[in-house]
Amino acid sequence: MAMKDSGIQSFLEIGPGKVLQGLNKRIDRSLKCSGIESLHQLENFFV
Repeated sequence: MAMKDSGIQSFLEIGPGKVLQGLNKRIDRSLKCSGIESLHQLENFFV
């Protein structure tokens, strides 16, 4: 995975559903994947 080879270890999916999080888990379970599905979650994420 090119991003992992560049040193990226955490991914943030913004939007409804967890499609990209699921794909990342299939590729490499050691990567940290989080998701934000709503505006409320986004507002609280950066607090």
